[in-house]
Order: sequence, then C-alpha cells, then structure tokens
Amino acid sequence: SAKALLEAVFDRAPAAIAMSDTEGRIVRANAAFERLVAMDPIALAMLPIGSLADPADAPARAERIGQLLAGEVPDFMIEMRYRRADGSVIWVENFAAVICGDGGARYVVEIVRDVTRRKRSADEVLASRNELRLLYDWLQRVRNDERIALAREVHDQLGQILSAAKIDIKLLMEDIQASRGGL
Repeated sequence: SAKALLEAVFDRAPAAIAMSDTEGRIVRANAAFERLVAMDPIALAMLPIGSLADPADAPARAERIGQLLAGEVPDFMIEMRYRRADGSVIWVENFAAVICGDGGARYVVEIVRDVTRRKRSADEVLASRNELRLLYDWLQRVRNDERIALAREVHDQLGQILSAAKIDIKLLMEDIQASRGGL
C-alpha cells in the first residue's frame, strides 16, 4: 500500500526526519534522527521537539515554527544547535514544513542535517583569519617603529656629519683668510 511504502521511505531515509504534532510532541522519528540526537524512541516520545534546541537558539526556532503554523511561511530552513542526550552540542541545518489535514496544520515535519564539521571548519578559518590580521597589524607596527628608529638614526648621524662639515668649512675659511692676510 502507499502508506506502507511511505513509512518504509521515512524509516529508511538517510536524512534525520522527525514529525511532531502542532503542540511540538514528537509523533514519529526515524532511526537517523534518533542517532543524530543520541536518544532512543521511548525517550524521544517523552520530549517536545523544541527541547532539543540549544537554549540560545530555541527562541528563534520557536518564532519560525509559530510563523509556519500561522501560515505566514510555507517552510523554513534555520541553522541552529541541538543538545544531544549526552549533553554534547551539534550544529544542524533544520528544514521544517507543515503537513496539512482537516482544515489546517496537522503536523510539522523537520528534516535535520548535522553540519557541525562544516561549522567547526568555518570557525577555524575565521580564527586563522583573525590570527593573520593580528599578525599583520603587529608586523605593520614593527615596520613603522623600525622606520621611525631608522629615521632618527639617519637624522642623528647626518646631523653629526653636517656639524663636522660646518666646523671643517669654518676652519678652512679661517685658514684661507689667514693665508690671504699674510700675503
């Protein structure tokens, strides 16, 4: 039957899929979803799906779900953190849509993909860029300090050379005047 086929696809899908009622109670989750959140079906059935969201991301998710159930948006995608049963945190890309029936929204289906590795890589790239920026700024300060120090040194040495040349010229002029006066 079509229902059995749909259930088989749902259960065997490699993507993590969970279906909840409009109150957020999990009605069904496939094995990939259970693995993603590190929970068994019994534990999952006792939780509202929103409780999996990290507390920092829960308000944004709740707002988007509210828009979805109110019919303001047909679906949405959000990157957020999930807290797993063991307390670890993972980044997920969460796509949600409504299944309608009997005159309105009946279920919310969420397809969730773990993007933790990508987020960590992006964070590492950002950290590397920040380190390079700090190194570049330090290098620029060192260069500027070197220029200032070199300019002072050249100024001092040139000043000494010019002062010595001025004295030599003065003495030379005195010698010339003295030798002219003696003639």
